[in-house]
Amino acid sequence: MTRQIISANCRDGRGFTLLEVLIALVILSVGALGLLSLAGLSTGYQQDAVFRARAVAAAEDLSGRVRANPAGLAAYTGTGLAAGCTSSQLPAVRCDPATLAGDDLAGWHSRHLGRLPDPSADIRLRSDEKPPVLELSLSWQSRGRFHHLSRWLGP
Repeated sequence: MTRQIISANCRDGRGFTLLEVLIALVILSVGALGLLSLAGLSTGYQQDAVFRARAVAAAEDLSGRVRANPAGLAAYTGTGLAAGCTSSQLPAVRCDPATLAGDDLAGWHSRHLGRLPDPSADIRLRSDEKPPVLELSLSWQSRGRFHHLSRWLGP
């Protein structure tokens, strides 16, 4: 029968020293802080992507309205006044192309620009192009940065 001698000596290499445990905790803490900062950055970038998608949807909506009313192209550069225009099948106000453009623009402003932080929209007629087109410049601020979207709209 063999006897095993259990040594009470601390220098035999079993276990961790307090210094090793503290170094491991520091390394794990730095890694956890890095992950938290990445989570914050990804949330900010996700919000930027949401605002850009809203801006693209606004540009597409206005583009469809311009294509549906090519005779009122020049009137889309105004400020837009809600006129309550409708198609000829409903009992409401029938509008000429310029008034319809103003009505479209007023509705577009109320539907889309309120969904962007600190928005600004500029619509210019590019009559030097053949056929003439509208240039939409849409800008907003998010997380202290300026964002911009530019599209050409036309028939």
